[in-house]
Amino acid sequence: MRFKSLLLGAASIAVIGSASQAQAGPFYVSVFGGVNLLTDKSAATSYTSQTNRRLHTTFTHTGAISEKSRTGFVLGGAVGLHLDKWVDGLRGELEASYRRNHIRGNWNTHITSHIRTGGEGSTTDTLSAQGTISGHMSTFAIMANVWYDIDIGSKVKPYVGGGVGWARSRVAFVALTTTFNTSATGFANERNGFAYQLGAGVKYEIMRDTSIGIGYRYFRGPDVNIFFEGKFGTTIPIKFRDENHSVDVSLSIDID
Repeated sequence: MRFKSLLLGAASIAVIGSASQAQAGPFYVSVFGGVNLLTDKSAATSYTSQTNRRLHTTFTHTGAISEKSRTGFVLGGAVGLHLDKWVDGLRGELEASYRRNHIRGNWNTHITSHIRTGGEGSTTDTLSAQGTISGHMSTFAIMANVWYDIDIGSKVKPYVGGGVGWARSRVAFVALTTTFNTSATGFANERNGFAYQLGAGVKYEIMRDTSIGIGYRYFRGPDVNIFFEGKFGTTIPIKFRDENHSVDVSLSIDID
């Protein structure tokens, strides 16, 4: 339903833009690209199971995973319309973007067995396993944005704004076990859903109808859940937050 609403909103913008092109000003196209920083994640789990009440045998499972992302990239483009007819400096656009960051980290799982051997005697044993993870998180998004250019009486124009839309977030990584026999296991999942962004920056008119700019964007897409299965039956639920901070450079060209 959200995706259908987005398409309906985009179509409405297009209809309004077509009807008022002569009055509201020229269309424009823009492309942008830059660095993208992804929020790091960590998760932990613990539970106790009793397998034999008569012998008082219990097992405690614990596990943890930590992930750090490397600086990634963002690429995108937009088609927009200057809306000076209603508000000087206002513009609306339809944007498509792609973000990707490499992720790496460590994981560990432990199982502690406690067995009462009779009387007051008992034995406790612990098994541990650990390893590394390596993979990526990527997001494709379609956004409807509104930006406001602040006229300060020069070719330099600061701007602020944001947008809402739809995004598909995907996480894929390989977990390598470094204890016992070395082995690798792959995990992947994706999720579609609502996305939003906020941003600000500055543009400079290098020639008539052509501007370059630099800006910052905070982008929030749908989270992705993965159930990581460590050794000894330990399952660690991980929520990968699609929370991004990016700095990009852009090129915009007005089309009369």
